[in-house]
Amino acid sequence: MKDKTCVVVGGGIVGLLAAYLAAKKFTKVILIEKSLNAGGLLGSFEFNGALYDYGTHFPSITNIDDLDQILYGTKNERTEKYEHFPYLKSENYFMGEWNLSSPLPSTLSLPREVYAQGIIELLEAPGSNPSELNFEKYLISTFGNTFTTHIYKPILKKLLNEDLGKLDKNVLKVFGIQRLIALTSEVTKDLKSIPKYNDCLGFHSYTDGAPTLPYCYPKGSNGIGFWSDELFKKTLQAGVEIKTSKFVCNIDLNNTKIKSVELNDGSQIKCDLVFWSISPTLALKAAGVKISSIPPKFRSHTLCHFEFEGPFLKLFPQYLLCWDVEMISYRITLYPNITKDKSKLQRYNLTVEVLSDASAETRSQYILEKVLDEIRLMKIVSYDNKVLASKVEYMGNSFPILTVEFIDNLHKMNTQINDNFSNLILLGRGSGGNFFINDLLIDTYNKLQTIAEDYDDR
Repeated sequence: MKDKTCVVVGGGIVGLLAAYLAAKKFTKVILIEKSLNAGGLLGSFEFNGALYDYGTHFPSITNIDDLDQILYGTKNERTEKYEHFPYLKSENYFMGEWNLSSPLPSTLSLPREVYAQGIIELLEAPGSNPSELNFEKYLISTFGNTFTTHIYKPILKKLLNEDLGKLDKNVLKVFGIQRLIALTSEVTKDLKSIPKYNDCLGFHSYTDGAPTLPYCYPKGSNGIGFWSDELFKKTLQAGVEIKTSKFVCNIDLNNTKIKSVELNDGSQIKCDLVFWSISPTLALKAAGVKISSIPPKFRSHTLCHFEFEGPFLKLFPQYLLCWDVEMISYRITLYPNITKDKSKLQRYNLTVEVLSDASAETRSQYILEKVLDEIRLMKIVSYDNKVLASKVEYMGNSFPILTVEFIDNLHKMNTQINDNFSNLILLGRGSGGNFFINDLLIDTYNKLQTIAEDYDDR
């Protein structure tokens, strides 16, 4: 498309992929990123000589050859640059004890009487009903009242602080708790041949029922930021102009067509097509369009980073999940356990993620100290293992609470975007329907193929 300019707003991994693909079709592609660096939350940083990731991110092969080559390189380059895992080694802490072979909450941790009643209800429950909009009723229909009350209600209250009835059932996928551990491993395997029980019972080990496509993580001393950095380099090599520390503050419309975007430095960019990979609310505001939907609720995200003098007590799992409602810790990444290369570094560092309300910004030191107490209490790190370095980062209100209202508003927002912009395409989580990184990348790839072909015919 000669003399056509495309603007990509948002420089996370989705925006980078979109810009790279757009560069194959458009004469000029400009990527706008508000932060100092592109890559979004799929980044890494060094602190006191040790490398940390912004959360736990293990992307997997997509099985789309062209897309995998863009994301990971040729097959030889993938082998050279990335470790591949058939499954992720994980454990979870719930009701004061560890499940050493699964990230799923275990019903076996409940008091005997509660467990027995819960099993009866689960076996007699009618099964999951995808058309049920009330999440609490959906849970009861799937797992029974006892497990809903004693497992799902407290865990989701801890993570999201929202009534079950208001949540959307997709929260189960977001936190990876669509199923529970119950009964014995052998009985579970037998029951999972029945669809009703396959929907609610999880394998007792993460080695069973593992995904067919492997997970990836960079080799050597690199963090997950290496992955986004590699795509950043490819995007530059493709001829994309990347403007960091910039954001769109005004959109100039001619009827519904975007003629140009104005950046915070006063510069204007004339454009033929815009790919928008950040919140759609910001596009409507920049165009002066009144927003008809209700603003979503968010949970704040805090990261607590620690380095210790000696090895952890947990020497095997790559990450841990804390479902225990008495604790604020949620997900814990154990960096020396991720790859063999990491373990050879003999740097004993970890990151703990905490979801809470906005008051976390003023309680960061308290959160750091409480998390340290918790990882010692859970016997992840011994009490005599000295802390060499610690850091707490308040990431802001970055975790939307997935309520039915939120999903409904997202659909309304998408409709409003389509009604007001004829040459703006939503990508990423704001486009609705996808939440996981691989799904978002595949969706972006497919959209760029289709849209570029359609646009090429104009």
